[in-house]
Amino acid sequence: MRKRFFALAVILSIFSFISVYADCGELKNVGVSPGKITSIEGRYYYVTVPNGTKSINISADLINKGESFVNGKGPGKYTVPANIEISIECSDKGHRYYYFKVTEAAKPKENTKTNETTKPAESKAEESKQESKEESKESTPPPTPYLKGLEIKGYTIDFKKDVTKYEIIEEKNVKKLEITATSENEADKVTVSSNAENIKTGTNNITVTVTNAEGGKNVYTIKFVKSYKESSDATLKSLRVKGYDIDFDKDTYSYTLNYKGDSKLDITTAASDSKSKVEVTGNENLKNGSVVNIEVTAEDGTKKSYRLVLQKTFDFKRYAGYIIAGAVILFLLFLIILFRPKKKKKAKATAEDTSKKETETVTKGKNKKNKKIEAQPKQDVEFEIKNEQTETTQKPKKEYDEVKPNENEVNIDEHLQIVNPTDVDESANEDSSKTEVFKF
Repeated sequence: MRKRFFALAVILSIFSFISVYADCGELKNVGVSPGKITSIEGRYYYVTVPNGTKSINISADLINKGESFVNGKGPGKYTVPANIEISIECSDKGHRYYYFKVTEAAKPKENTKTNETTKPAESKAEESKQESKEESKESTPPPTPYLKGLEIKGYTIDFKKDVTKYEIIEEKNVKKLEITATSENEADKVTVSSNAENIKTGTNNITVTVTNAEGGKNVYTIKFVKSYKESSDATLKSLRVKGYDIDFDKDTYSYTLNYKGDSKLDITTAASDSKSKVEVTGNENLKNGSVVNIEVTAEDGTKKSYRLVLQKTFDFKRYAGYIIAGAVILFLLFLIILFRPKKKKKAKATAEDTSKKETETVTKGKNKKNKKIEAQPKQDVEFEIKNEQTETTQKPKKEYDEVKPNENEVNIDEHLQIVNPTDVDESANEDSSKTEVFKF
């Protein structure tokens, strides 16, 4: 049992050794169907298929299991006639190519007529040699073109003309690649795929193709992986309009401004993301009801719009000074009107009090004079009252030549005040007015 196990281990070791140390791209079990391989020259296989064959199946295996066929360029079904290229990616990231030259077998010659003379054997031999030469020329594949140099601006790659695959991983926001490729033969044509000018997030496979005049072609592939994620933030960080108050919020997309007659607004904006673009439209020839749009485009193309609607309304703040001044004036007028009647009433009351006091004074004076007159029974006073209608004259019974002053003497001035004509009622009719004359 141990001997069997040891023998099996040795066999497996031998196969592993062969697999590891085999040359890059070594094939085994190569076959074609239909047809047959007529010759092998290095990496060139010459295949002949029956006349009228439209397709051929090529089969092959790799000796080294760590290698693989390039997708689309491995064993499989191919149309004929064609120059078939089999590409193998080696374990060291190199490549190896095999070429299958497939041609159809010559058509069988038609039987000649009995009356025709047959050609000599020598001519037939020469003809067959000529055909074999032409067939050999047709079976030789075109030479493979190569690049002499491949450079990518901003990146360093270990270029080798036999290595056709390269990989670059980038975390920055790269938009395009500047690729410089030169062919080994100046006559060969070099073409770079268009996606090198539009790098997107993720994997970008960029190809550099070299072709020659003989029909040979070689394709170099650059796998560019862009891990950078573009921003989708299309909001504003700030929005200001000179002369207007805006309660800005980045999640509020419509604002109404009290239109002041401006033909154009002085707008200042700042995007939340510095890579976003801001565009203002409709900010010309403004009028009541105009709408100004502010569009923000994020780095990944996301768009959001903010609207400024101009609507003319009453601006209390603008006219606050006038309103307050008017209110103060109205308040003062109200106070004047409110307190003016009270002053008149007070003046009237004061006049009435004064009149009442004068009346009381007159009454007291009369009473006092009457008392004084009564205290002088021996003194007679003569007075005369004249009236336009009647006239009455009273004479004292006894006249005195001399009147001695005493404390009970009547004051003529006070008496005149008592009978002052201003105390006469002015409401009496002018025609019936009376004139009083006093004589003493």
